[in-house]
Amino acid sequence: MNPVDMSRVVPLVLYEHPREPIMQVDILVQLKFSEERRTIQIIDRDLIRMIPRIRRTIQQLEPDWETDFAVFDFDVRGMDLNATAFVLEHVDKNWSLRSRRRRRPRQSDFPILDAQSLTQLAAIRDVAHSLELRDFLDCTNFIISRKQDEQLIRSECPR
Repeated sequence: MNPVDMSRVVPLVLYEHPREPIMQVDILVQLKFSEERRTIQIIDRDLIRMIPRIRRTIQQLEPDWETDFAVFDFDVRGMDLNATAFVLEHVDKNWSLRSRRRRRPRQSDFPILDAQSLTQLAAIRDVAHSLELRDFLDCTNFIISRKQDEQLIRSECPR
């Protein structure tokens, strides 16, 4: 997986593990990847609202998380660090196969995903599934199936 371009990551911060820069007026969700000894810190309430699994877990732990200062630490297992950062960086885009104005979706509709390799897409799919990002997962599966079709055609029809 390609390293994450951290200059483009605005609502989340990637730090060496452990570190705790936070102001008392906001929220901090730390996803700790113990194998890599790295932490992704989510400091944006709007981003948290977009991620069903994290939002639901936080809501159970702290019902007033949307207005009160709160810090949450989660140990992450089974998710790739770079794929997780990729998903968090792009989760706010319009991810829907159904909103393509009555035409069939194309790979070119999702250039960010189409630029990834099949290995990267598999890791991204696992993260989207774990975080319950249904539309993001659908789009990722769509791109994976198209890329697999292309590979099959190339292998069956040599030049």
